[in-house]
Amino acid sequence: MVERSLSMREVPDDGAFCFITKCPRHPNTCKSSILTICIQTRDSSVGRAEDCSGIRKSDIFRPRDSSVGRAEDCSGIRKSDIFRVVQRRLDGSTDFNVEWANYRAGFGELNREYWIGNDNLHVISSSKDYLLRFDLEDFNGDTTYAEYSTFRIGNEASNYILTIGGYSGTAGDSMVGIYSLDGFPFTTKDKDNGPGTSNCADSTRMGAWWFRDCARVNPNGLYKPPGSNGVDCIYWREWQDLAALKAVTMKIRPLSTNL
Repeated sequence: MVERSLSMREVPDDGAFCFITKCPRHPNTCKSSILTICIQTRDSSVGRAEDCSGIRKSDIFRPRDSSVGRAEDCSGIRKSDIFRVVQRRLDGSTDFNVEWANYRAGFGELNREYWIGNDNLHVISSSKDYLLRFDLEDFNGDTTYAEYSTFRIGNEASNYILTIGGYSGTAGDSMVGIYSLDGFPFTTKDKDNGPGTSNCADSTRMGAWWFRDCARVNPNGLYKPPGSNGVDCIYWREWQDLAALKAVTMKIRPLSTNL
């Protein structure tokens, strides 16, 4: 399948891909922000693509999937609950073992699995201070998360170097922790920028990332069935070691969420 690249114009201005982490009145209703769109805006004049800002209480209404409940189930939403999704894995429908040009431009389907694009991510994360959140789910339906209060991506000339820190959450710190990826460039199967002797994106992890001598996290690895285990899976070492995960979402919001 040929992957179509995503332009900034397609990183929507209508808020349709802004996710809510929880619904305060009925927290179980939208607990799986990995899978469920919990917010849309009524018109394209509301909000901005880069941070989902400008969303009003009147813009929260019945999600596309009617099984997740009605708008009033998400009343009391705060700005800190609204994130912009930049990566999503949920069913293996999109090939993430692709080349530098694909990761630069972005690829996949906005409604399903996709990567926002490193050029887009650089522009967005350079505009203000952002918080990055990972939502993880295993094949038993258990979920966890990791947040980083410092997150920024350099430009292509820097090989999209990663600045990250300030961990909090329940998943364990696989991005900085004992094997920090802070200050490391992005690597794909056709462009190895890692310090190791082999290309982690091609030889073992089978998906692009900010690799050091490989990494303790692999959100862009191969999508594998329940019970799979290995360094080429989608994994988060500090939570489930090398066990294949069912779903991962990366999402961002401005660090400052003044209302």
